[in-house]
Amino acid sequence: MSRNVTRISAVGSRKDSLGKLFVARPDRSGRYVLNRKKGAATSHTSTNLAVNKVYVTSLEEAVKLLHTGDYLINLVAQGGQRALRSLEAVQIDYTTSPHTTVEHDQISTAEEPKVSPAKSPNWQKVFNTHCQLGVPSSRREILAALVMSNPQFKESNLDADLRLITVNDFARGHHQGHEPPRRTDQKHRYDLLFKRHCPVRGAILFERYDPAVHGVWELYRDDTVLTKSKMRTRAYATGVLQRELDRVEKLADQAGDFDFINEPDARDRISRAIVLRRGQTAFRQALIEAYRGTCAITGCTAVDVLEAAHIVPYKGEHTNRVDNGLLLRADIHSLFDLGFLWIELGVVKLAAHLLGTEYGELSGRRLRLPLRTYDQPSGKALELHAQMARASVGLA
Repeated sequence: MSRNVTRISAVGSRKDSLGKLFVARPDRSGRYVLNRKKGAATSHTSTNLAVNKVYVTSLEEAVKLLHTGDYLINLVAQGGQRALRSLEAVQIDYTTSPHTTVEHDQISTAEEPKVSPAKSPNWQKVFNTHCQLGVPSSRREILAALVMSNPQFKESNLDADLRLITVNDFARGHHQGHEPPRRTDQKHRYDLLFKRHCPVRGAILFERYDPAVHGVWELYRDDTVLTKSKMRTRAYATGVLQRELDRVEKLADQAGDFDFINEPDARDRISRAIVLRRGQTAFRQALIEAYRGTCAITGCTAVDVLEAAHIVPYKGEHTNRVDNGLLLRADIHSLFDLGFLWIELGVVKLAAHLLGTEYGELSGRRLRLPLRTYDQPSGKALELHAQMARASVGLA
């Protein structure tokens, strides 16, 4: 039964190419390029010199030369970056005829890397495997590929390695050792993956982390926790906002003493907080009528927890217009006001740190609209809110 080579690829292992997927591609003449290694029986000059270049017309021929141990293959990344000696290993994908099962063969390029595959840290093996898969992948898919290329890999290590390199894993602080606090837009070696919930597949998928897409995260020290590790993870925008909320709460506490033993005082405080949060009575009632007592995003019909949300922040009675409001469930109202949830072209958008939570299923959901056209939210107001929200999470 014959095997057809479908791809020769490798993952960059050095700083300028770490994590990049390099693939063998034909040149303009339709041929693949290999270089004789310096010190090979047929070569006494530098590997990169033109005299050491060998051209083949098929991947199968390239594999035969690689098996001799005397050649390195030229690979190209998506952006055009070329690599010959800065790759850890070459992975060969086969299709076995007449079936379509894909097999893998990994050939070490011993001359090239400073760290051999056998000695590379587990987290790097995990990341390299994810890059080889080339698409957002589940834990199970990553493990299956890992075991295929690294038979000695222990499954019990996988979760800790994934936490270490996943920017939005809230347990990653336990695996950071003596790393100082930092932001994830500083190209740190551990800030490599992002996880999100995929409703279609019903699974958590890991994908390459991109600050422009997933927002900036931070590892910060929290001395209030009792655990040995004091490092914690949060979205950077959340951290900025939380510090502001802490400041305002402190000012509020200083504004007046709260007698928690005084029951009437406690009830009065709670009642006032609920009224303020629900919104002005007339405005809220108008929105309940317009949206028929249903949350515009979740479809919740429990009126007791539905609140009047201003699209453009309240600036007086003239902003208490139905087309400047949405009827939202209390928690959704909070996310909307925080700028972690917004509307683009009638579709719900979420800040990256919410995609892996139970709120992730709201992403892409269409906004429910009132029946009467004049009650429907202003497109201009929604766009203004969206601009502010995107800016708050670093997507502007």
